[in-house]
Amino acid sequence: MLKGLIIGINKIGSAFDTASKFGLLSSDYLTAVQEFNKHGFYGKAGKSLGELSLKTQAAGSLSAKAAQNYLLAANAAYSYEGSAKKLSAVLDGQNAIANNHNTNMETTAAATEEAGAVAANTGVKIIEFNFL
Repeated sequence: MLKGLIIGINKIGSAFDTASKFGLLSSDYLTAVQEFNKHGFYGKAGKSLGELSLKTQAAGSLSAKAAQNYLLAANAAYSYEGSAKKLSAVLDGQNAIANNHNTNMETTAAATEEAGAVAANTGVKIIEFNFL
């Protein structure tokens, strides 16, 4: 029983450490992981996507739901199979564009959700889509 309690405390500490990097709560991280689990991303993939969701929320001032929808849309459109590394590159690129031009991540995320799949299906690469 004590061993189980120690493991639980370590997991909470890990969630706190992850969330605090982005100025968010450990419950935000755990909820994000849970939401990605519901979409079939378990274990390391769920944890990585949960962390990326926090990064997305912090970078773009997005709600948890908007961040999740954005990441899921980009993932599905470009068949990234839950790769947090590839999705992080998309986020970084789109965030750089938003920061350097007259737009914001909310608009970019909405565009990705609405048109990302169509763009991908017509052969438009993500880097090209970013500049549309």
